[in-house]
Amino acid sequence: YTYDRAGRLASVVDAKGNATAYTRDACGNVLATTQTDLSDVTAGRQVYAQTFTYDTLGRCITAADGAGNIVSNAYDACDNRVAVTDPLGNETVYVYDGLGRVTATLHYDGVRSRGITINTTHVEYRNHRLVSSTDANGNTTAYAYDACDRLTQTTHADNTAESLVWSPRSNVARSVDANGTAITNQYDLCDRLVRRDIAVGPGVMATTTFESFAYDGLGRLTSAENDTATLLYGYDSLGNRISSSQNGAVSTATFDGVGNRRTSICPSGYGVHTSYDALNRPLAVSLLAPGEVDPAPVAMFAYDGAVRLAKVTRANGINTRAFWNGAQGVPNADGDHGWHQVAKINHAQAGGGRVVDQRASLYDGNQNKILRAMTAPWDGTANLVTNQYGYDAMHRLRHSRRSGHIVAGDFDYVYDANGNRLQVTNNGAFEAYTMDAATPEPADFQMNQYTTTPFGAELHDAQGNRIGLAGAGEPTFYRYDYADRLVQVDAIDPIGTPVTVATYRYDALGRRIGKTVFGAGGLPPTVMTYVYDDTRDDDCDGAADDRVLEVYTGAAVSSVSVLTGASGGGAAATSYAATGRMLSPPVGFVDADGELLFTHVDERGHMLALTDAEGRVVERYDYGDFGTPMFFDAAGALQAGSLIGNDVLAAGLRWDAETGLYAREVHNPLYEGKGPGVNPLYEEKSGAGENPLYEASSSAGGSPVYDPMTGRALSRTGGVKTLLDPGRYGTAARKASDGKKHFEVTSKLHSRTSAGGTRAQDHNSSRSNKTASLAAPDGGGGDGGGDGGTRAQDHNSSRSNKTASLAAPDGGGDGGGDSGYSPVNRIVPVALDKGLRFKTRHDTAKNSIGNIR
Repeated sequence: YTYDRAGRLASVVDAKGNATAYTRDACGNVLATTQTDLSDVTAGRQVYAQTFTYDTLGRCITAADGAGNIVSNAYDACDNRVAVTDPLGNETVYVYDGLGRVTATLHYDGVRSRGITINTTHVEYRNHRLVSSTDANGNTTAYAYDACDRLTQTTHADNTAESLVWSPRSNVARSVDANGTAITNQYDLCDRLVRRDIAVGPGVMATTTFESFAYDGLGRLTSAENDTATLLYGYDSLGNRISSSQNGAVSTATFDGVGNRRTSICPSGYGVHTSYDALNRPLAVSLLAPGEVDPAPVAMFAYDGAVRLAKVTRANGINTRAFWNGAQGVPNADGDHGWHQVAKINHAQAGGGRVVDQRASLYDGNQNKILRAMTAPWDGTANLVTNQYGYDAMHRLRHSRRSGHIVAGDFDYVYDANGNRLQVTNNGAFEAYTMDAATPEPADFQMNQYTTTPFGAELHDAQGNRIGLAGAGEPTFYRYDYADRLVQVDAIDPIGTPVTVATYRYDALGRRIGKTVFGAGGLPPTVMTYVYDDTRDDDCDGAADDRVLEVYTGAAVSSVSVLTGASGGGAAATSYAATGRMLSPPVGFVDADGELLFTHVDERGHMLALTDAEGRVVERYDYGDFGTPMFFDAAGALQAGSLIGNDVLAAGLRWDAETGLYAREVHNPLYEGKGPGVNPLYEEKSGAGENPLYEASSSAGGSPVYDPMTGRALSRTGGVKTLLDPGRYGTAARKASDGKKHFEVTSKLHSRTSAGGTRAQDHNSSRSNKTASLAAPDGGGGDGGGDGGTRAQDHNSSRSNKTASLAAPDGGGDGGGDSGYSPVNRIVPVALDKGLRFKTRHDTAKNSIGNIR
């Protein structure tokens, strides 16, 4: 580090020689940042610059990146930021009261003078507390508090409510949700959650009736138990988690002196070995098979600068090269306004040989992806797939076109003021979405839930979970547990008999640890168990990264994941999200026959292809606008499904073919892949400072995943945090019908843009966005810090966002404030420069292994 004469930071140089320099004016304002990166792959320097201007009061007026994208700010006499204009000229206006609190937010299509408003929201305060929030459709959610300013009741626009009872030490002692499910919490003398007892309401499945937790003398979680699973953890003297047991399946790990995990031994006996460079980045991964002495190489990694992944060299000779745009002296392609984005990614045989998959991308000034083009064919013919995208002023997908392949399509999306879909034009055919406003039932309009969609009529419970879907075929029914997690799916067979399609099991940390899929025609059920990699904490937030390590079908191992030392939540991911996403999916799988298959992903972490040990393509994949998977054989011929049973697809999520839902490994959010919504696959939006999905920015408190339309973010450990900025992102009580509105994978799926304010439920068709009004991001809308924030819901398709989920916070921001390791003891509404959030001090125990909800 170097400093100027005033003691201000002037430059930072890391152990590899990558440098960042700061230029300041006489008042200390940063006028420019210059980032000089060195590459492990090519010679020379890569320079990225940003510039800033200020008014005479030292307030930032403009911020420009090296690609010429400029964000402009305006302020009132009280230093409140009253307007922001994005690089494409769209203006957002904020209205404040006399105490500097946002009371209204208006989004304009273009500048304010045009008068075209896309979305307007309002909030009301009393006694410095948020007492109501009104969305752009005029639906209001009300909040009540006790004498200690603790939230006691949230009443939604449909008149359903959740209530909280607090202990004298301000821990949540009891909560009752809209379904009538009552949760009673017990804490130890250190205010750590030690037991939770659940009395489910009508219609809620009692698959989980209790959760218990134990800690060691240093406050680290040593056990977690519920009706389904017992988890045990062990630590070394440095606090590294060196052992993990899930119902008797034990995995172990060793670490180096700075906390990098060097070896991981799976329950099946496979071992993954990882080496690191001077910046503690994964350098090489190898695999040790049971009974072998020496590990076999799997992959090596090289970087541009400190965190941008540049190259993956695989043992089978099919390598990956990523090229980034926005560097000084290297012009972007025509039409590309991207900055620090992956402009091209190439999976090809070493030495410039056979191409497995090659894509190029263009971005607009708001960093939304506008073109995704295949630049080398799969099958040796001239067939090249091209995806084009268009957005509105709120960065929502309005148009997409896929051409150049047998799976072509042209889609247009129309939204209401809240971002709910009104209509989709699918290759010229009109598809309508409706929300019935009749009260007391169904009150779908009030709760942003769909009544009918092109996929059928929907029915929701009081929590906003979708419990029924009556489409062209026989009806499907969804059932949930106390945490609104999907636990059973039923259907009606052709002769009218009710049958169970699948059941799902969860542990005390909210992870899906198993599923049973029932075969048709009297075939025996398939029982699958997921064993998690609980010895990983790559983002150093004190919580396990919760990625599936092994999959068992019955008693036999059917898949072993070769995981790198980056989970998508570490330094690489929070600085440049694409690197984290490319390293987050496994770099390979050992299948049931013991064969190692190598994975090839794009910059969003979407699985593109699998290759075998000889470099031959085994299977290919592509996706619809919102994650619906398409399967192809090696030559590019369309298939009905995966011929090899691979279920790791968009953004590394697991696809449940039996339901058409994606199941996320961390806190299990289920995503539905059936139709348009927030485009999680291809859009990038950072120019306006609103961190979309999978990107890190100050507005999301440093969270790697953020949905600006619902104000919900995924924390670094994957939990959901609701950013309650009712002015900018919708109402604090917004219950976006997650699967109701956007039936195609939304949310953590990687988009930086949002296409329909109410994301397809928590990303699951069954998940409602009924916002957990308790959940508050740490730094939600601010610059990080804070008290850790609360996680709303467990982010599960079955989990409703309406629940004032007691999910533990992950710290949400980049530092500062309480670590959030103890249970909820206070919820305080905090005003931000652009809106409002609930700053929650300790919402349930967050311990060294995970988040206890």
